[in-house]
Amino acid sequence: MTLSMELGKKYLGKPVFDIYGRNLGRIVGLNADVKNEVTQIEVELGSGEFFSCPSSLILIKGDSVSYVYQWKIDAQNIEKAMSLALKRLYALDELLRIGEIPRDIYEDFKKYHESSLSQLRDRRRILIDGLKERVNRLNSQIKELQVFLASLKMQHSTGEIDEGTYKDMCAAIQSGLNRTSSEKEDIEATITELMQLDLKVTPPTPPPKPLQEVKPPTPQNPVTVSDSQPSKSPSVSASVPESSEVKPQKPIVVQIEG
Repeated sequence: MTLSMELGKKYLGKPVFDIYGRNLGRIVGLNADVKNEVTQIEVELGSGEFFSCPSSLILIKGDSVSYVYQWKIDAQNIEKAMSLALKRLYALDELLRIGEIPRDIYEDFKKYHESSLSQLRDRRRILIDGLKERVNRLNSQIKELQVFLASLKMQHSTGEIDEGTYKDMCAAIQSGLNRTSSEKEDIEATITELMQLDLKVTPPTPPPKPLQEVKPPTPQNPVTVSDSQPSKSPSVSASVPESSEVKPQKPIVVQIEG
């Protein structure tokens, strides 16, 4: 975040907690650039040691000051950059497929983005390796705290530790367990997200093709029906002979001589 020197002065001497609630120390110094914006913050740890961090790792909400670990910022940056690179590669493939860009331009862009993607994958691998080492250290801390908590309960059961001391120590150890477990779970979730980045980005869905209008077939011999007169079925003429008058014929007389 951008922090002005005027605002930063108000937080001198304020305690600094990490994002899991651990008390890291207090702010004892500020460095600013020519724009009078804070660039570095000096923190005194509880052990008396000092460490300097960029202002981008400091989160201010009201009167509280939180320290964000660098690995969390790196993971967010890698995720955004990889997602964008993968989407662009998919878009290039689609543009080439539909003939929107020439092949030589496609090859140039693809080579550039594949090179960028390869570098991002290397950064991801290095970050994941570091996070796995951190998880191993946190597992050791959790085991150590669990051992001390079990020992404390045993000593309380045998009467070696009074009730008030037992409650105070149990609360401190349990708080440490909760914070350590929260960081471990956060890191493990981040590792999973980083490893699945190649699967989270899917190729863009091409737009649907426009539907073609289907015209009904035109009849070859249209029949026109008049509105004024009802249609008549075609008449079938049969060849019927006209009735002829039968004229009487004279009888034929045959004479037989004896």
